[in-house]
Amino acid sequence: MEFFHGEHLRLDWGLGNPNKTAALIACLMVLAHLFRYVRNKKWGLFLFAGVFLGLGICLIHTYSRGGILAAVVGQFAFWAARTGGRFTLPPRRELLCGIALLAVLSIYAALPQINAASRYAQGVLPEDEDRSITNRLRIWKDVPRMMVDAPRGWGIGNAGIAWMQWYQPTETRYQYRTLVNSHLTWLVEFGWIARFAYLFGWGLLFAIVFGRSLGAESKMNRRSAGIASGVWASFAVSMFFSSVAESWQLWILPVGVLLWMLFPVWILKAKGVAWRGLRSDSIIMGTITLGVLAITALVGMAGKPDIVVFYDGENVMLGEQPPQNFLLKPDEKILGQHYGILLRENFSSSWMIADKLPENTVPIGIKRLILSGNFPDFPENFDFQGELIVLNSLRMLKKSGQIRSKRIILGSFRKDSVAKTIRYACAEDSFGWNLELKKGKKLYLGNWVKLLAPSENQ
Repeated sequence: MEFFHGEHLRLDWGLGNPNKTAALIACLMVLAHLFRYVRNKKWGLFLFAGVFLGLGICLIHTYSRGGILAAVVGQFAFWAARTGGRFTLPPRRELLCGIALLAVLSIYAALPQINAASRYAQGVLPEDEDRSITNRLRIWKDVPRMMVDAPRGWGIGNAGIAWMQWYQPTETRYQYRTLVNSHLTWLVEFGWIARFAYLFGWGLLFAIVFGRSLGAESKMNRRSAGIASGVWASFAVSMFFSSVAESWQLWILPVGVLLWMLFPVWILKAKGVAWRGLRSDSIIMGTITLGVLAITALVGMAGKPDIVVFYDGENVMLGEQPPQNFLLKPDEKILGQHYGILLRENFSSSWMIADKLPENTVPIGIKRLILSGNFPDFPENFDFQGELIVLNSLRMLKKSGQIRSKRIILGSFRKDSVAKTIRYACAEDSFGWNLELKKGKKLYLGNWVKLLAPSENQ
């Protein structure tokens, strides 16, 4: 897939997404500082300037605003760690080189032929709305609520789908695979224990890479700590503005520089000193992590949503009361990709949505069971004293147990063999199904919720 900004092709280096490429380039721009420490410092500075300038131009051609910010934060983190937190200015020659590089890259980005400045300024002014920004903010504000609503997490790979179905404003129909943020995506998909481990891990990582620069005695150790701090800071920031961390290739460089830094600091030094510092870091970061999660939970519980959502790890519950309607394994070909939005738009009684029957039986209190497409098999002697509704079955109907009411709704345009056989069997009243044809429909039934009961057609 190719990405464009206007008429300009965005650079992706084969990673499939310019934001992932920008994340890699931002990390490489920190690693480029190694050229400054070659034996011949004069030529090393020129080599650094050439590599840094080339990477900066490539970064501009990704047109990634998150990548630009990641590069800036990475350089700042490198400077902070390299100077031990004192922020002392480099020698005059290196300072002039840095100013010249910044000026050249700024002029290049502003050239009309490149048109990068318009990309970076987009959405800054209130009247210049950028949906790329506003949609992100709309998603991210729901993250605390999503974490509270799913104590066990929404499951790996389900964060974008969960937001799309159960939290997206009903007037929109966007599709998302993730939350356009690697950190928030994983925090929503994990349970509370894994959420703590994730935030604690990041905090401890930065305490190690930056903290070791404060106590490093040799210039080499401070340089390695500076490189590690800058690379990990760049990577962390790039993860915040897009879902880039799912690509394992991007982890190679950060993990590599971390091992390079830890080898001389932890293995060649006394282990007791290293572990004493680590224990202190762990206590501090653990306390901070607990505080952050507690605040997040309080924010998520604040206010009352229009429709209560709860996910227990297997079933989605809509509404505060015990569910009366059970939607089993929704088929998007039949119900549409935004079936959750349709449920919330037509909400009149509580619902349960699941991929399988809990303990092979319909939960107590369910009055209506809705199936669609290629629904799963029922256990033998299935007994349900409510209403069973099948929407556009893609499989033959079988004899069932004691069911009070059985309805099947088919698209009138379906001419396949399954539909013909079902229509024939219903006409013969073979299995006691009540057949209803939806005029003008084939597989996709449109607003199928309106078909369920006359009371919901109001």
